[in-house]
Amino acid sequence: MTLIFKPAARTQARARIALAGPSGAGKTYTALLIAQAFGPRIAVIDTEHGSASKYAGEPEMPAFDVIELDSFSPTRYIAAIAAAEQTGYDVLIIDSLSHAWVGKEGILEQVDLARARSKTGNAFTEGWRYASPLHQKLIETMLQAKLDLIVTMRSKTKYVLEDYQGRQVPRQVGMELVQREGIEYEWDIVGELDKENTLVITKSRCKGLTGKSFAQPGVELGEAIKAWVRAGVPMTEPARPQGHTLRELFALVKAAGFGEAELRQQQLQRWGIEKFKDLTAEQIETLYEFFDSIQQVQGRNAAPAAPDAPATALPFETPAEPPPPEPKRVRRTA
Repeated sequence: MTLIFKPAARTQARARIALAGPSGAGKTYTALLIAQAFGPRIAVIDTEHGSASKYAGEPEMPAFDVIELDSFSPTRYIAAIAAAEQTGYDVLIIDSLSHAWVGKEGILEQVDLARARSKTGNAFTEGWRYASPLHQKLIETMLQAKLDLIVTMRSKTKYVLEDYQGRQVPRQVGMELVQREGIEYEWDIVGELDKENTLVITKSRCKGLTGKSFAQPGVELGEAIKAWVRAGVPMTEPARPQGHTLRELFALVKAAGFGEAELRQQQLQRWGIEKFKDLTAEQIETLYEFFDSIQQVQGRNAAPAAPDAPATALPFETPAEPPPPEPKRVRRTA
């Protein structure tokens, strides 16, 4: 295939905004105010025990719909993002993304679970081989979502150990995000909120916002970001690729180090389908995307433990249900 360069052209885009800060900095409140600039239909994925709903009906606060997660698996986030897209919301707030890392059934817990059920018990060869594709799939889903997106993340004080008079002492060197290292590179605009609700732009692809600070930011900041992302040639949605065949799915599953047993386990858990021939084209594509995300990270010769099935998308009017517990294994005696 020949690679051809073409002249660069500015095209319209969707907002990708990240707001970070410690507890009490006003991340949820600020996200809701900024979201008003992107349209009247606002959805919130709430992982903070209903904190977003406490702002409903307040002066200057927009109307919004919410779904409250009690399981923070990346697949649960992905399902909620898909539900927001399908419902036709203008903008989605994920409050917060930190739970996908450290929360119940988040990435760190997924690593521990994968390591526990492996034969080696090695977090790097077994745990992260399974969890990294899940995290990357969540990132890709957020960046490719067909709506404007605002995420909040918790931040905490960062310390380093230094030698002082022959002993190690901690020194504060700023704040760090409660998420995977480097997550800030994925967003067009990243801002850090302090306890006084002052926002400092720490990373921006918009030259006009670089290094700026805003006291109690609101819809005006959202309008400035919207004007920047909407500048240029109108957006065109990429053509949907041709669906994969069942034969191609089998080949991918094998390349990822799995077999028919793991594939059948996936389709049974997701849709209750036992026979491969009963899978629809959409279901084949869903399975292909899932195994492909794993195969991209682990390599063709890896053979990790079978992945868990992700949750299905839920409407925002219905709170998420926790996943069913895994059945206990019964040891048979001779």
